[in-house]
Amino acid sequence: MNSIKNEVQFSKNSLTLENVELSKGYKKLFSNFNLKFKYGKIYLVVGSNGIGKTTLLKCICGLTIPDSGDIFWNNNPIKSNLKDFANDVYFLDKSLYEPHDALLCIS
Repeated sequence: MNSIKNEVQFSKNSLTLENVELSKGYKKLFSNFNLKFKYGKIYLVVGSNGIGKTTLLKCICGLTIPDSGDIFWNNNPIKSNLKDFANDVYFLDKSLYEPHDALLCIS
């Protein structure tokens, strides 16, 4: 007798930052910043107030444009892959009720 298996397949999306430079006003927050988010891993962004944590997350989500460098979603620049990227990455800025907290979720 044949059995039917229901399998859940999770995407193995990848997010890569290459040589990203970010400034806020006249303050340089990041220079030549490189990072690859690996599938299935959890990342924590920590630092003192004003260091650029939320600005970095907004940049990763496409809400802020980096001064230079590239952000890739599944090996494609997010600029040219924005629709697929927007379907898989979520940014929740909790600053309305919990200052200095934000959440980035990649599905």
